[in-house]
Amino acid sequence: MEGQVFVAQAQKIIGEIDRLDKGFQREEGQEISLRVSIPRASYASYAFVEYVKNIDYSKNIRIHFRECDSLEAIDNILTHDYHLALIRYGAELEEQYQSLLKIKKLHCDTVLEFQYLLLMSKESPLAGRKVVVHSDLQGRIELIHGDTRLPNGDYVNLMDDCGSKKSSRRIHIYERGIQMELLREIPEAYMWGSPLPEDVLRQNGLVQKKCDCSKKMKDVLVCPDNSRSSEELAFIRHLKMEAGKLEL
Repeated sequence: MEGQVFVAQAQKIIGEIDRLDKGFQREEGQEISLRVSIPRASYASYAFVEYVKNIDYSKNIRIHFRECDSLEAIDNILTHDYHLALIRYGAELEEQYQSLLKIKKLHCDTVLEFQYLLLMSKESPLAGRKVVVHSDLQGRIELIHGDTRLPNGDYVNLMDDCGSKKSSRRIHIYERGIQMELLREIPEAYMWGSPLPEDVLRQNGLVQKKCDCSKKMKDVLVCPDNSRSSEELAFIRHLKMEAGKLEL
């Protein structure tokens, strides 16, 4: 008797799964689905806004957009069913990251190669310099994203290549929204970052400057395999368009 009850319950569960699966198949073409992780990069955020502006609002929409460090972005693909990840790393870490992606059987495509620039207020004493030298930064306040990690779990020190001591005046921030306000209001503050669109700099009263010890960086698009949905292709198209607008 117990066996018959078990079989009946199992058949009921299988039937329910089949019903849900068929329902999903019917609605698959009626839903816009995208899960993407990016670093704190304004051009990538702009790309996402342009993507959303152009989607079909008559369809169901399930989109997840997350700003995080490179390791978390990779983990989102491996364990949280994310479709795409834009990761950022220094050129000197190319071998480490490529080895990690190979081990995890992930595909990648370079979107942007650039040198880090110094971001600061237009009122900064360094704003008039064409090129800033590292000694100019001594005694100033460095803003750092406090959750940027390397493949081995260590946290990034953006000044390692300068062969100098770490800044003794640092503010670690974990939320991108406040960084512009801090830079705008504190002329002695600076931050390392990728090239920003000119309108972002103008709106926030900021400037970007080259430095004699800037690191070479790469932004790389990562995905589970070579296949792309139409929504993923649309986002990638906007991402590359925004990257192409930057003055490197």
